Amino acid sequence: MKKSLGMANTKVIAIIGAILVIAGIAFFATSKGGATTPMGKLEKAIADLPVEFENTSEDFSPGFDIAKMNKKIEEDGIYSMDLNLNTDYLKAIGIDKAGVQISQKSLPKDKKAQLNLSVSVGNMLAANIDFTSIDKELYLNVPSVYEKAFKLDLSTIGADLQNDIIKKETGQDMSALKDLKVDLYAVPSTVKAMKDEYFTYVKSEFETLKNNAVVETADLDTKLADSVKEYNSSRSDLEQLNIQVKSQDVKALLKKSIDYYEDLQSRQITGMDLSEVQTQFDDLKKEIDDEELPEVFTIKALLSKDNKLVLLAFDVEEDSNLNLFFVGEKNTTDHIVVTAVNEEDKIDVIEFKMSTGEKENEIKVNTFDDMVKISAIYGKDEKSLNMDIDTSEDMSLKLQGKYEDVKPGVGYNFVIDSLKADYAGQAIDFKGNILFSLETPTIEVPKDSVEILKVDKDELDKIMEKVEENVKNNYGFLLSMMGIL
Repeated sequence: MKKSLGMANTKVIAIIGAILVIAGIAFFATSKGGATTPMGKLEKAIADLPVEFENTSEDFSPGFDIAKMNKKIEEDGIYSMDLNLNTDYLKAIGIDKAGVQISQKSLPKDKKAQLNLSVSVGNMLAANIDFTSIDKELYLNVPSVYEKAFKLDLSTIGADLQNDIIKKETGQDMSALKDLKVDLYAVPSTVKAMKDEYFTYVKSEFETLKNNAVVETADLDTKLADSVKEYNSSRSDLEQLNIQVKSQDVKALLKKSIDYYEDLQSRQITGMDLSEVQTQFDDLKKEIDDEELPEVFTIKALLSKDNKLVLLAFDVEEDSNLNLFFVGEKNTTDHIVVTAVNEEDKIDVIEFKMSTGEKENEIKVNTFDDMVKISAIYGKDEKSLNMDIDTSEDMSLKLQGKYEDVKPGVGYNFVIDSLKADYAGQAIDFKGNILFSLETPTIEVPKDSVEILKVDKDELDKIMEKVEENVKNNYGFLLSMMGIL
């Protein structure tokens, strides 16, 4: 009989700590013995995992140059994405077509970002909302409500809120926010920069953990070896490495990681009372300190004869462990299984499997008790993608489409022939496309704007009068239907 193993704090701390340990080993790979010493073998096996994942992705949908795309977006964060969805779901009430369009652009190193959302009903653009962030300035542009964009200077927002007009209109005392400043770009702007900064921040704690850790070859655990065979893996001649780390070092690493997250937040928002948030961070660190853990954590790693990582077993609690299998044949990440095991039971938490064929490639994902089942089939000749997502909650999502204008390592246009969402027998079907590109997009300051927190009373009254007029003219019918007007 299957049952939940539970997730006590001890397990959570152990699992998160173990993941940080493994990630840190890959990042700080410095073994001078190459892949000959136990630590050197472990470092190489873990460092090779990202390549395995990229190979799995490329084998599923060849010709996209996934590795190049991943590297570029990780290093510079530049991209643009346009999603366009349309439906005839409202045809019964006389609306032939309705749609939503979402556009995102990112230029993080230039401190620029943009998000646009528009909704259309029939041939009418019902709403068009545009957020533009450029360094310390934030713009909200809603043409159907006001012809100019509303501008905020985030570097002076606290001082601007002291405007007597703002106080009068809101009826709030803003004095506590007089020194408030917001800097959205005060944190690392790319995934790579964030990763580099994080591991620099925790370097001292991780080096202590690594220096105190013991990595050694161990006798093969036959139960673990047999569990690898359960998933039809032909990988043999397995070698076991045991990684023993002190729980006090894991706790120190976790608390330092919390400090880093807190530091990121404090860089983005200054001049505001964050004592309540600080208390939450302090409580979390105290909870980690107070948690009774075994003196030493053991992580078991099984490596194949070609030094590929096949299994990570985390002893998260006495007689309870979490196993992470990489048992694909060509690429180890073609078949991944996560299991939770105690002395009474074993639960397949999630299983991912990718297989290739002459004409089609397939991915299947199953989660615990079939709560979510995913099937994706990629047609090689026509670059088609058919995906089914089913849940145990009587919900399903079916996607049919194909890739066009594929530029390897750069982007593509995915044409959505059908995106059907079904809940309890009620279905809605969309058509559209997703245009994704890593080419440099253009993000510009809105042509005309008004700094809304710095206007005088006369100008504010004129703005509010015009906004009210536009809302009634453009949305009066909709608002009356909703009983608002």
